[in-house]
Amino acid sequence: MRDLLARPRDAARVRAITLFATIMLVGCVTVTTTNNPTMAPDWHLYGGIEIGAVVALPASWRAFDLDKEIEQAANACSSNPAARDALRPNLERIHAGGVRLLACDTGHLTDLGLVVAYASKAPVPDGGVDKYLDDLKQGAGREVLERKHVSANAGDMIVQRVRERVAGTNGTVSDTTHYQFLVIRFNAMQYLIVEVPTALVSAVGADVERIGTSFTPLR
Repeated sequence: MRDLLARPRDAARVRAITLFATIMLVGCVTVTTTNNPTMAPDWHLYGGIEIGAVVALPASWRAFDLDKEIEQAANACSSNPAARDALRPNLERIHAGGVRLLACDTGHLTDLGLVVAYASKAPVPDGGVDKYLDDLKQGAGREVLERKHVSANAGDMIVQRVRERVAGTNGTVSDTTHYQFLVIRFNAMQYLIVEVPTALVSAVGADVERIGTSFTPLR
């Protein structure tokens, strides 16, 4: 777990935590209104006014409100006690940075880790989101792979993919692709991040985009 798509401008950098996983998603998601995404069979909605957003997730995913459920999230989103002990302080850190909605695929917890999604928001950047992203300097080991506009449930949404390669102290290299879904709504830049091991992108990328485009801020 690394850094978070964090804060606007000087204190704000669009980044992500590094969590690993596998996911196998089935079916598709469509969105019909700005309040209630509709889903394929076996998918479910999570969220509401209190948490500030809703998102459509496959049946094997669990979602949590980090205001209330950090312990439950750490227990459900880890494959063993050591992973749980490493995950909990990172959940506390991203919660302190503004993340409340977090989801993970509990059906595919392996030695790779997990696929994770998390949401937060920041003030609307001067000049708009595209300019903000254009001006953003990516850290060492990070490169922007793609950016596009899509018509999503919440309106015009920017979808950006960033690849991150980070060398660990033991010599291993983590290689993760971060899907960033950003939309201006309720006078804020609202975003959902989904992280996937880069080796799995060709298998799961289309379904990850369905999750992201279902993301609908409610306040």
